[in-house]
Amino acid sequence: MRNISQKALGEVKIPIPPPSVQQEVAATLAGELDAVRKLDMSVGVASVRSGHLRYALLREAFAGRLVPQDSNDEPALVLLERIRAERDAAPKRRRGRRSKVTAAQGNGRRIDPDRPMPAPVPNGTQSELELGL
Repeated sequence: MRNISQKALGEVKIPIPPPSVQQEVAATLAGELDAVRKLDMSVGVASVRSGHLRYALLREAFAGRLVPQDSNDEPALVLLERIRAERDAAPKRRRGRRSKVTAAQGNGRRIDPDRPMPAPVPNGTQSELELGL
């Protein structure tokens, strides 16, 4: 399949339907394409409407208008004050300080301040470094 000659390609017979069938297929495809465009517009409109409805639903929920209000429910400010008082009355957990562990302490090695620093790594490509350039 990789090496097909121009001559072999020229000899391939491709069936072509008569013009009346071609026109029928083109008309059918045009109708289907029109239907797809209409559906695409409908999806776009529905998506925008969905966003508006979501916003309206959240607005109503935060305003407290989604369910009937019970007069026995305590107001939010009273509830928050009660939660704050319970939190203040509860014993506070003490957070202990973590000891700082350096990399040298973490793996058991000690840093010797008198030890000389290693030579810096030279810049350059691998071939330049191998050639000593």
